[in-house]
Amino acid sequence: MDSSTMAHASNFAIAEDQTSCQRSYPTTPAFQTHSDSSDTFAAELLIRPNAVTPTISRSFLWILGYTLRTLFCDIPLLVVLLTYFSLNWIHHVHDNYLYPQMQALVWDEERATQDITYYTRFCDADDMTTKNGADLFLPRDASPKEAYEHQLLHGFTIFKSVLTTPTARDLRSFVSSRNRNLTSMESIFVIEGNNRFSFGLGTEEPSVAKAMKELANHDQLRRSLEKIIGPNPALIEMTAITSSYGAVAQWWHDDVIPTASAVKYARTFAPSYSVFVQLQNTTKQMGATSACPGSHYCGAGRMDLFCDEEGFQVVGDDGYWGIGDALLMNMNSYHRGAAHTDPEGEDRVMLILTFAPKPEPRVESRQMSEGITFSLRWDMWGHTLYDLARADTRMTQPWATLRALGLYKPDESDWGTDYISSTSMRLLNDYNGFIPDDLASFIEAGGFPLLPSFLQAEFNEDHGPQDAWYHFILETFFICKEFMKRVSIAAIVGYVAFFLLVASWSGKKNRAAKFFDAILRLLLILGVVYLAEILARRHVDESLWAIDIKANRRYSSVFTNELHYDVVAKGSSTFPTRHDVLIENRYGSEYLAMYDDYINGHPGNRVFGKAVRKAAPYFSSYSDLFKKATIGFVVETIEMELGRFLLQGPKGNWYLMEREEALDYTAKEIAALSSPGTKAVRDRIRLLKGDCRFGVYRDTAMSKSHNFPYLKSLEDLVLACGRRLVQRNPLLPLGVNANRERVFFGQTRMLQPPVTRAQFKRRGVDLGIGSNPEPPSELAWLKSGDFVEGVVDGYWYVGELSLITAHGLYHIDYPDGDSNYVDEYEIRSVLPLDVGEKAEYFHSSEGIYVSSTVTAVLNDFLYNIIIDETGKSVEEAVIEHFRRPLQVEVERYEYQAAY
Repeated sequence: MDSSTMAHASNFAIAEDQTSCQRSYPTTPAFQTHSDSSDTFAAELLIRPNAVTPTISRSFLWILGYTLRTLFCDIPLLVVLLTYFSLNWIHHVHDNYLYPQMQALVWDEERATQDITYYTRFCDADDMTTKNGADLFLPRDASPKEAYEHQLLHGFTIFKSVLTTPTARDLRSFVSSRNRNLTSMESIFVIEGNNRFSFGLGTEEPSVAKAMKELANHDQLRRSLEKIIGPNPALIEMTAITSSYGAVAQWWHDDVIPTASAVKYARTFAPSYSVFVQLQNTTKQMGATSACPGSHYCGAGRMDLFCDEEGFQVVGDDGYWGIGDALLMNMNSYHRGAAHTDPEGEDRVMLILTFAPKPEPRVESRQMSEGITFSLRWDMWGHTLYDLARADTRMTQPWATLRALGLYKPDESDWGTDYISSTSMRLLNDYNGFIPDDLASFIEAGGFPLLPSFLQAEFNEDHGPQDAWYHFILETFFICKEFMKRVSIAAIVGYVAFFLLVASWSGKKNRAAKFFDAILRLLLILGVVYLAEILARRHVDESLWAIDIKANRRYSSVFTNELHYDVVAKGSSTFPTRHDVLIENRYGSEYLAMYDDYINGHPGNRVFGKAVRKAAPYFSSYSDLFKKATIGFVVETIEMELGRFLLQGPKGNWYLMEREEALDYTAKEIAALSSPGTKAVRDRIRLLKGDCRFGVYRDTAMSKSHNFPYLKSLEDLVLACGRRLVQRNPLLPLGVNANRERVFFGQTRMLQPPVTRAQFKRRGVDLGIGSNPEPPSELAWLKSGDFVEGVVDGYWYVGELSLITAHGLYHIDYPDGDSNYVDEYEIRSVLPLDVGEKAEYFHSSEGIYVSSTVTAVLNDFLYNIIIDETGKSVEEAVIEHFRRPLQVEVERYEYQAAY
């Protein structure tokens, strides 16, 4: 054997010795872990290490095996289990919180009857606050308070130069480039859509982000928005609308409907305000928006008719609406896009943002108003005005999506209305975009993107309009959860089977250890996932949101316990007119912002407030006699305007105040305004009383039985000076009823006696001003206790009014014991019968109505008649026993809304 052969043999022997030594010593714990953990796709390498090239170290093999096992076995299993347990967590949240919250969000007739804060106001051209577009432009130096008062009066306010000209032009160029290339999914419905285009905007476009930053940082607009809507309002629309030459005029409409918005339900629906920004100088011929100022108080009436006659296009004295100017519009206001009739004019492009108050962190009772199209991309939900000021950072991905889903926001920011909450409100109440026809189209188009059709529910025609979308989403969720449950079970079984197979490839000494190691890893993964779900559940269960839902305080009616707060019916119920002074008890909260003063914008309250402000400055220096005269003069000012003093009672209905009560109320209002300190204390007490009635602790005994009564007594003490001023006038002779006195700067005289029932039918109610003027409308001064005629099954029947609601419904009790509610077009004052007139008379002996003819009129309520069929005479037949057929069917107006 030569030397080279011997050297080779020697080296081989050394290698064998090293191997044998390595096998003979006990394996260290660290090495044991490495060895037992090396499996999956590296299993072959670790099971037979001697087959591996000696240059590859065991540490490298362990790292490789660990990495491959983690990537291809552990992580996929973890993802599958996390997905299933996330669905399980969502199921828990739905059953315990989302479902109860969604039940509280359902808007039905019972809630509408109970939750009204104003009244169903029928409007006409007299309710317009101006007929000149230039009056809507706010001076550049106007304060937020002035903008607030302007918006409260008109419902329309134009802010100058909110966007700079270059920014407006850049945004206009972007919108124009997209208009004629929109897909059906991107395009948004617009009234009279021919030659009109609309789509939702996102901040990934630089020109959009720049415009948002400029708008949100415009000092006058930002401060005014917060004064009018509340701090840092939530964004609920961001879109652009373009009208080209040939676009016809839209019909007059409001963007939210009065039957489900803040105009009548300020505690149930949050107000919405749109900002229309012109991206070019806009003339009337280019279709500048037309407006009906003052219509944001209107809940009924043919506003479209008088707006056609009295409405006007919004342009300044120079004839155009300037580039970058922004119109802030209360979305209850009537408006329309005018026709574009200028063949030489450029397209009218308009940026539209809509804001609503951001949700209250505790005990939010308001949801979004109905009617709006909610033209906001799903990933833009959840943001606020302050986020627009940082649109290039806070409204970019992935933060925008996390914000929209309610998962994350920066600590220093506020939550807007997230996508899930807004969707819940919309699908439960048949909002735009969530009606059954929309669902059918959605399913036909493929349903949820990226979700296979076999995991989606089918359209079920058995579900009602309010249930279709909800049940479709819920059934789809349960299908996905059941599918993921099967996938999770299959994944666990596959995981165990795979590592059982891997262990079987190992040497006999390593099989049990390897399989046991795989089971430990499986249990660890399951434990991590289960712990994550438990922590997630606890995070939700302990949140203020969940606590308020459990206590039935979130989105539920705040008026269910009003009887505990001394809200009772006093006097006769009646229906308000624009001339009346309304004394409310359903507002009184700072978070209502402008709507806390909504009643003060009522025309009668404006007249009253002006008179009180004139009387207050020197009131404290007057003698008692002159104070009484001043108070009487203010009350008489309202009476001369054909107004009454109405106090809000249960269910928001309005009740006539006695004159002494009206004098007492007026005295306290003048006394409060005569001293800034008294007014500040009175206003703070009002807000504290509102917190007791409508806040977090509204159902507690402390609030109902202690705090609220104490605040009432404190308010009476603070305003006692005003109460003492209204006493019997010493100049009146003894025995004179103080309720019938009329005070006018120290002079008194007696009023005429009350009118009879018959006189009431012909002349209206005596308001206490002696002249008995004609009422502003036939039904204006009706009150409970009056006799009227109501329509039942096509006939006019005589009955007695028992209640008049704030909705304009009249409850009539009939002599036969029946009763019903009728609308304003189904009620009238009792019309006396004339000699020779035919009417159907109730024949009590036969129990039927028979045709009769009037032969003599004894008075407005008693008649002599002849039964036509038998010729029998009936004397002193009372008018309550007659009925007359309804001659003309009243035309009913079909409501049209949304732009």
